[in-house]
Amino acid sequence: PKEKIKIGETAARLLNDHDTLFLDSSSTCLCLAKAIDTHQKLNVLTNSFLIAQILAEYPEVTVEIVGGIYQPTNLSTYGHEAESNIAKRYAKYCFVTVNSVDQDYGFSNITETDIGVKRAFAQHAEKVIMLGNEAIARGVYEAGVKVSSAYPGTPSTEIREFLAMYSEVYV
Repeated sequence: PKEKIKIGETAARLLNDHDTLFLDSSSTCLCLAKAIDTHQKLNVLTNSFLIAQILAEYPEVTVEIVGGIYQPTNLSTYGHEAESNIAKRYAKYCFVTVNSVDQDYGFSNITETDIGVKRAFAQHAEKVIMLGNEAIARGVYEAGVKVSSAYPGTPSTEIREFLAMYSEVYV
């Protein structure tokens, strides 16, 4: 989707040579990987085989895959071993997509399979950058918006769905 491509391109502009990144296995992070300058010098740790395969073509990028339990549905790894591997590392940036963020509990997702990996990435990064509609919804929530309305079937529909996860916002 062109929106995810744009998000990936925008995120890629944040990167400088010699940055270390964590990229989760989301399709938006896949778009970010595709948008990285092929000659940029980066260190990347990911749990996505697809992202690793793309970045392996970039001569200046060092890419590492997190070990763990293999998830064939999105070609990624997860589990305690993956989280333990991440805990030994530190990155300047963590790029993730999640369904919601709670002030007390952190990230959550529709499926809990890889949420531990996302949380581990976030805990060991200087800056956590949420990509996608959930990031917009979180910003709206933190800005104090109490009511949201949108026309069904428009690009704002997904943002509104994420806003519905906050009980303080009437959608």
